[in-house]
Amino acid sequence: MSAEPTSPSSPSPPSPVFTLRPRAGEITSVRHATIDLKESVLIGTSTGSISLWDIETKREFWTHSCDQSVLTFQAVSSLDAKPQDLISLCRQGSVRLWDVETEKEKISFKVPDPGFCNLIPLSWNGNSFAVADREYGQVNVCNTLDGKILSNLKVEEPKSRGMIMCLRCGKDQLVLGGCEDGSLVVWDGRRPDRELSIVKLFTESVMCLDYHIDSNHGVAGSPLKTLETFNFTQQCLVEKKYSTEIRNSGVASVAIRGDGRIMASGGWDYRIRVFGCKKGKPLAVLDYHSGTMQSIAFTSSSLAHYSNLMISGSKDRRVSLWKLY
Repeated sequence: MSAEPTSPSSPSPPSPVFTLRPRAGEITSVRHATIDLKESVLIGTSTGSISLWDIETKREFWTHSCDQSVLTFQAVSSLDAKPQDLISLCRQGSVRLWDVETEKEKISFKVPDPGFCNLIPLSWNGNSFAVADREYGQVNVCNTLDGKILSNLKVEEPKSRGMIMCLRCGKDQLVLGGCEDGSLVVWDGRRPDRELSIVKLFTESVMCLDYHIDSNHGVAGSPLKTLETFNFTQQCLVEKKYSTEIRNSGVASVAIRGDGRIMASGGWDYRIRVFGCKKGKPLAVLDYHSGTMQSIAFTSSSLAHYSNLMISGSKDRRVSLWKLY
């Protein structure tokens, strides 16, 4: 099953625990959340379909349709004291908030065109989220209630940086953005008028990134043949750690497991590559899907059951769940 050499001490690569097959479109977004006491996989597709799947029964229990390809579909803190709502972002800036209990849309509005970038709910403020603004080359912090722009995270040289390609939350109130010129930009949400820190990771676009707060470990991918890792200094400045080479060009997705020990990348060559976080040691190459690996996520490490499962979503319209080391 492995097409590349890994460490001789690594066990054989696993097969998926099971595979889900949504009815419509290529998979563009996968996430995990606990919904109505169900451990669930949240799936968004290229046709605008969004759905919830129960991990235990392996069945879909909630579905709706949006008007464009889905960039983000995930759980957020509820605005009215309920356990959770769902938020979706589609191409050209269509945002919808969904009520799981009533299975209805609560709020919908438009934000400026985000390009290909995802949306991130801001953990320090349950009523706001950050989303890229393609036209102005910046990140807008918006009110989840109505989409009103609350502040702008400015890029000092937007023309040279290009589009913001991906976003993640960092520790404290930091926001991380991967840019079209290969730079990783960091903002402090308390001082949004200027960049806090910046480092050049690649000579081409940062296509995806993830950051694990507890272990202070980040990883990013690009169209090139490397993964770049980074962390933060005590002064909250970002610095590069090590590079990990991969055989074929193109990384579409990355994710770090909840315990901070393992990270995974999804490639244009349809493969998932698994590494140890400490030194980037290759652990496995999973050659199961037949399309670009558009999205990777992990279930929570604190669950009694189904903890630390990897979820992979591909252009081949399949979502697979894996039990790794």
